[in-house]
Parts: sequence; C-alpha cells; structure tokens
Amino acid sequence: MLRATIAFITLLICAGPTVHAVTGDTQAEMLSFANIFNNIGRELLGEPTTTLTVLGNAAVAGAAPAVPTPNNLLKYYTGPVIGNIVVNPIFYGANTYYQNEMAAFLKFLTNSTYMDTLSAYSVPAQKIGHGSYNRSYVETNNIKSSLDDVKDIQPYLVSLVKSRIIFPTPNTYFPIFLNPTTSVTQAGGWSCVDFCGYHGSINIQSFNIPGTPYLYYGVHPDQTGDCYGGCGDNDDPLANLQSVVSHELAESITNPAVGQNPYLKFPIAWYSKSGGEIGDICNAIQDQLSDGKGNTYTVQKLWSNLWGGCYAVLPVTATTTTTTTTSTTTTTTKTTTTTTTTTKTTTTSTTTSTTTSTTTSTTTSTTSTTTSTTSTTTSTTTSTTSTTTPTSTTNTTAAIVGIAKKTM
Repeated sequence: MLRATIAFITLLICAGPTVHAVTGDTQAEMLSFANIFNNIGRELLGEPTTTLTVLGNAAVAGAAPAVPTPNNLLKYYTGPVIGNIVVNPIFYGANTYYQNEMAAFLKFLTNSTYMDTLSAYSVPAQKIGHGSYNRSYVETNNIKSSLDDVKDIQPYLVSLVKSRIIFPTPNTYFPIFLNPTTSVTQAGGWSCVDFCGYHGSINIQSFNIPGTPYLYYGVHPDQTGDCYGGCGDNDDPLANLQSVVSHELAESITNPAVGQNPYLKFPIAWYSKSGGEIGDICNAIQDQLSDGKGNTYTVQKLWSNLWGGCYAVLPVTATTTTTTTTSTTTTTTKTTTTTTTTTKTTTTSTTTSTTTSTTTSTTTSTTSTTTSTTSTTTSTTTSTTSTTTPTSTTNTTAAIVGIAKKTM
C-alpha cells in the first residue's frame, strides 16, 4: 500500500505562475470529508490548506494489482479533460534509457484503440479522441542526481516555457523521463520507494496563453535501477515503464488539472472517492496490445464506468444475424383421362332370289363401323412459390482485442 502524505505549500516562482502542490496517484487516493473539514478549520485559522496526496502507480515492495469493485465508479467534478492529447516527452539526461522505444510507444499509444477506452469520459466542452506524438526534448544541462517536484521539476518546466523550448496548449502533455542516476521526491515520498510515477499540473495563467491556464506533466523514474521489479509484474523494465506511462497518460487526459483544488470541485474532472483516478482503480493490472506490425506493447488496464471493470480496450458488441430458410416442397399432380367409345353397327342385308328349281342363297354382309375417340390427356400442374423468410437473432458477444492479461 502506498503512503499518504500531505502537501501544504503554494509556491510563487520567478514572479511568474503560481505553482500548486500536485496530487499523485494510487488506488487508495481519496479526499474524505474529514480532509474537507480539516481544510475548513485551517482556513478559519488562516493556515495553508492541505491537499491529500497519495503517490505512485505501484508500490515497489510487494506491489500487488488493485482489486476493483463496482463501487469504484468515477464521478465528474466539472473540470477540463484533454480532448486530443499531444505528447512531448522530455528526457532528463542524455543517458536516459529507452528514448527511441518510448517515442515509438507513445506514437502507437496515442493513436490506438487504447484511447477509445477514454472516450466514454468525454464532457460537453471536450470530446476525448485519439492523440498524437509531437516531438521530444533531451535535457543535457545542469543534470542533478536528486530532484524535488515543487522545488525543481515545476520551476524547470516553467523555465522551458519562458525560453520557448516547450509550448503548452490545452492538449499538450509533457512526461519527464529520468536517467538512471536521478531520483525524485514528491510531497515527501521517494521515487522507487513510495511511487513509480505521477502526473501533475502547474497554473500558468500569468503567461496569458489563450485557453491554457495549466501545464500538464508527468514524471517517470528509471525502471532499471531501484525501481526494477517493483512497478509491475513483468521481468522487462521497458514493459513496466510502458505500463506506468500508460497509467499516467490516461489520468492526465481524464483529470489533467489534478492538484489545482484541494476539494472535489472544479477544475477536478473524473475521480472516484473510493478508488482514485482512472488508472488507480486498476493499478498494476497489465495487458498487451499489438500494432499489427509485429510490435507488442505493455499497457495498464483502465477503469470503465460503462462496463464496470478494467480494460485495455473496451469489449466489442458483435451482432450475429442467423438466417432461417423455410422450404416448401412443390408436388406436381398429373391426371390423365382417356375416354374410348366404340360404336359397332351391324347391317344385315337379305337378298331373296326366287327361281324355279334353283337353290335360294342368302348372303349376309356385315359392315363394321368403329368410332374412335382420341384419348385426351389433361395435365394439371400445381405450382407453389417457395418463400424464404430471414429471421434475425441478435447475440451480444464480448470480444476482447489483444492478449489476455498475465496471471498475477
């Protein structure tokens, strides 16, 4: 179980944007009524309010997959979502591992069916669709061995905006990938000890970028060192990194302005009091997707309010039509009627000859008249038209696209 910590301070950087403490991720992440009452008391006393921050994607020691329940439904708190995410990775150090691999993964992920899982969380102002990979930036200057989210990472991102190295928009997302020798702390938690990754937001309204009040970012420690084996059940550190990255990217889309309000109010977007964000509910439950070109990528499953479970790709509702043919046998009845009438008429002619002393001879002539009536055959054919009536039966079949998840 990941550790819950409290982040207090609102920081003003370089007379520029206001930077707020950032809420992290875990399946146990929750803003309870107790926290709300606690903040009300702090406001009355004039003290800084607190943001409940539970860090991480998966605990390093004894990491276990989340156990989702039907009570994990995400609720919408009126905040923005990212409609068509544009990913701009930042590699902190030239020696950061998997630069090419992560570029390929992000290009695939942002335009894959994985994004369709998020479309159900579209809001009236923003429809969530597929995204894109823009470009990467490799930082080679002033590389530190230890970073803090508020003291280092947020000021660093602001400096990149000022120097016009990165260009925030309502759709841009900046995941930072750390090199093997750099660790990070966030609200008192340590990378590879308390968390495997997190995402956050920075208030940049002072820059007056049209429609862009916030900068959205993520932080990903290296998975080959202290994090190895603790951020997923895969033996391949790249696969576990992909899983963590997909987790944070999905949450950045559905709840990008995390940390900008300590309460469950605007600009918070999709959140579950019992489970956290969309990735937290299904924490560390991995799956694999193929790009159809022989490449396979590891992703983390996400919570679906619609289906009440964890999915890398939503089930497909298939309609199967069954055609039933009704066959009628046609019987032909042939009736033959033959009528033969024979009339036989016998005519007897008698000739009488009278002679003297002469013998009387009688000749009988018989004439036979035969009347033949031609046989008439009447064929009566009864023709029945066979009618085929299709009957449609709709069967709902759940088909999961991709390989079934590895048994935990």
